[in-house]
Amino acid sequence: MRGIAALFVLTRHTGNFWGVWLFKSYLAVDLFFILSGFVIAHAYDQKLQSGQISNKQFVLIRIIRLAPVYLLALLLATTVSASVGAVDGHAHTVSQILISALFSAFFLPSYMPGSAAFFPLIGPSWSLFFELIANFLYAAFRSRLTPKALPILLIFFGALVAFCSFRNGNLDTGYTWGPRSIGTGLARCCFGFLFGLYLYKARHRISKFNGWFATLCVPVLGLAIILILPDCGEFNWIVDFVCVAVAFPIFVLLASRAETIPFESVWLALGSASYPIYVLHQPLARLLTLLFPLEIKEHAPWSGFILVLILVPATILLERRFDIPIRRWLSSLAMGTRKRAVVY
Repeated sequence: MRGIAALFVLTRHTGNFWGVWLFKSYLAVDLFFILSGFVIAHAYDQKLQSGQISNKQFVLIRIIRLAPVYLLALLLATTVSASVGAVDGHAHTVSQILISALFSAFFLPSYMPGSAAFFPLIGPSWSLFFELIANFLYAAFRSRLTPKALPILLIFFGALVAFCSFRNGNLDTGYTWGPRSIGTGLARCCFGFLFGLYLYKARHRISKFNGWFATLCVPVLGLAIILILPDCGEFNWIVDFVCVAVAFPIFVLLASRAETIPFESVWLALGSASYPIYVLHQPLARLLTLLFPLEIKEHAPWSGFILVLILVPATILLERRFDIPIRRWLSSLAMGTRKRAVVY
């Protein structure tokens, strides 16, 4: 699911490669937030509770998880932007670009004149920023997330997301400067992350499934159908909230209860490559557009398919040969041990 969602985000940020616009693809980020809460609860909840890892170690693990590929993508984005003296068509000095890169290297937003983007060099970084905030808050207040407190917080942030969706007309915000955008981005992240935690704790209430239809077809096809939905006009805010608060949690719960699925190794590889795809696709697309602007536009959507055929195998190889080894080494330093680092 994470791999499929990452590919939809790719199409959203590389429209010149495809010649089409998938309107609801922005909802993929809300799925990422839910999956993040679910997987982190699986990987770390008991370890934090038992004291096997400290809050400080957890925070370091999360930063190490994101940093290697992210910094590689940032280096590529900074090089491309500095070479042309512009970001997304807006002229900027090299010093402005380097200052923005410095902030981005620490997962911090920056402002560049003429650009409303929260993270001008790598647009998708806004979700990583909010996710790290949610991770830090989870570690700090995990002991207070009791079986009674978690549903209350979930309802609160769910109501906040519904209100933000209504005020904005949809949930396609959170990545630009401004109180409304920043508030919506934080609400989307907290709601999704808390929902993921809740789903993990409630997963045993339903049985496991053997059927590939319920555990593979329903989540994957359902997700794809939602992300290609057209503009629903005045009903966008309702559709968005229902997808985030009802459909996505059902998909995650169904997929998580699978005992076996066909072609499991393929799905696992795509899932592992999802994060490198997420952070690398935009700077790589900018580089290719700079080198072959006319060819990419003239041959769309074949340009997009070629981009995917190149990027997916490359990111799988990058994850195995670059990302995981570096994370293991950094984790061994941070944890004071030579044990293997947690992959997620």
